[in-house]
Amino acid sequence: MRARTDLLQEPKDVFRRHTSQPVDRVIYLINPILRLWLNHFRIGNSSRFFRYIKE
Repeated sequence: MRARTDLLQEPKDVFRRHTSQPVDRVIYLINPILRLWLNHFRIGNSSRFFRYIKE
């Protein structure tokens, strides 16, 4: 649970720091983070984790 919380903090920080930036810039910054998550959780059940993020 702690690891999940730590992983969620990074994109939250990106969103907070770049609120006045264009959407494509924020997407550009978030994509590497999401790719890292996908690679990390590919072994387990990634859909469960992304469902948690969505909520």
